[in-house]
Amino acid sequence: VVFFSPNLSLLSGCVLGVLAMLRPFSWQCLVMPVTPGSLLGFLDAPVPFLLGVQHKTPDVSARCSAHVRVNLYKGAVTNTGHLPQLPGYKRLAAALYPHYARVRSAAAAAGAGGRPMHMLTPEEEEGMSGFLSELASHLGAPSSIFGGPGQSSGGGSGPLGSSDSQPVTPTTTPAPSNAPPGGIVGDLRPHIITHVGTATRTATLMKDSLLEATPPKDRTFVRTFIETQMFQVYSDHVMAALFEGRAM
Repeated sequence: VVFFSPNLSLLSGCVLGVLAMLRPFSWQCLVMPVTPGSLLGFLDAPVPFLLGVQHKTPDVSARCSAHVRVNLYKGAVTNTGHLPQLPGYKRLAAALYPHYARVRSAAAAAGAGGRPMHMLTPEEEEGMSGFLSELASHLGAPSSIFGGPGQSSGGGSGPLGSSDSQPVTPTTTPAPSNAPPGGIVGDLRPHIITHVGTATRTATLMKDSLLEATPPKDRTFVRTFIETQMFQVYSDHVMAALFEGRAM
């Protein structure tokens, strides 16, 4: 993904802002908020990346022909047609809009034109907090992974079915009502198997089982997403948390 803007503050702020918007997942690949001319070769890198570029020269445009492009000065995102749609996209967009509108209104009232991006009014902070909370809950809130508020993680056995595991303490903050159950990849627990008879407790996520449990309309996205490093780190974290009997 390549971001374009001649404004250094806007450019770097938006690239870094994507990292916060991915929670509870975490970006595992190349990030360069402002890419100097000497490093534009990264546009040809064979790995996922988030790059910020100030000037869209003919050479840069040619190199970015196959990339997702975010034109910050136009407020447009292009070349996304080849990507599978995020599950619940329309529902999420409707839920995020009130928070977005609140931030825009607060920024206009405060005269945001001459302020650095990191200097927010209390009203803007509340709007952004609501936006990020709604988004994180949709992507995969911890409460939906480990059971809803007030629920235990399952009888007298541990979260992975071993009697010596400690029960997981679920979060007490309910996910917004628009969030899909278990987030965009669902509840991982039914698809995790433990390996017994070894000195070290290990577990494996059965991806085929997870895909079978995914609604057909969402399988294209989930099939692609579960092969990313971002999901691998996330699923490893979930399994480690279940072993240790703690919430994420």
